[in-house]
Parts: sequence; structure tokens; C-alpha cells
Amino acid sequence: MNPARTVSWPLFAGVVVAAAFGCRDAQPDDAAPSTGVVQVGDLEIFDGYVIEPALNEMAAAYLSIRNFGSVPDTLIGAASPIAGRVLLHTQLIDGPLGHMRGIDRIVIAPGTTVTLVPGGYHLMMTDLRTLLAAGDSVTLDLSFRRAGTVEVRLPVVPPLELVRGAPPPVSAGRHPSRASPA
Repeated sequence: MNPARTVSWPLFAGVVVAAAFGCRDAQPDDAAPSTGVVQVGDLEIFDGYVIEPALNEMAAAYLSIRNFGSVPDTLIGAASPIAGRVLLHTQLIDGPLGHMRGIDRIVIAPGTTVTLVPGGYHLMMTDLRTLLAAGDSVTLDLSFRRAGTVEVRLPVVPPLELVRGAPPPVSAGRHPSRASPA
């Protein structure tokens, strides 16, 4: 048996399962999620989604933040009515193993877009109050150092779409946790 394959599969499965945990802010299915662009200050937030959780423990949220301004801004926190806490996280790969680490900020430099994606930066919602299902939406309050706080609603998508290789509802071609020109 190949030890690298033995280690990699649990890591892959663990990341998918960990990212798939969450709960229900359960906007009724007839309440359309805000999938468009949300603006606050010199920032635009777009392409957001939450992976449908398998259990009622945690869920990961992903989105893109574009800074059209001439000065940096910083995501310094987030909150949601469905979660006891929302933490800023990054995914680190250390050899064949990977792990998540809490961070205190994500800087969005002027003229760049930072994309939160599986395997990179993400928002980890913990202590969830309800189980989410695909088609629901999650409300998040994002707090920025300069722009202030803005509310976004993100659609919940099934995890199998990601495992089967279907693209998540974000723009393709962005590298995890890397800023790109706007």
C-alpha cells in the first residue's frame, strides 16, 4: 500500500467533510439569496457560497473581495446569526498533511481581488444552530477596518458538486489565498 496515498485520502476526505459542515440560517427557499455584487466603501464582495454541511457543527464560507480604492483595506472579522462564532481561517499544507489555522485579518491591497476558496482563506462558522441544505442561504456580516460592516447573503451549495469536479459558483482561474489584479 502506498503510504502517500493512505495519508492523502484521509486528508482530502477530512477537508471536504470539514468544509461541508454547517447549519441553517435557513432563509426559506423562496427568499432569493444575494448572489450579486455587494459594495461597501471601495470594496466589492461577489461570487460567495457556503458548502452544504454534513453535520450541525461547522460550515465554511467562500467569496471574493475586490478593492477598487487607492489604499488597502482589511477584513478583520465576521459574524452570522446562525453561528456562535465566525473565524477567519487559512489552509496550510505541511508535507503530506494539511491543517487549518486561525488568522486575525485578510488584507485586500488596492487594485487587487482576494478570493477565499477551499484550500486557502475561508470563513469558518462554528457552533451552528441549524442544519443547512443546498438551496438555503446564509447571512454574514463582514467587518472591514476602513469600509465598515456589510451584510451579505450566500447560497448554500451541495458538496458533491465540488467533489465531482463541477466548478463552485465562483469565477474560475483564481489561486487560493492569492491576491490578483482587479
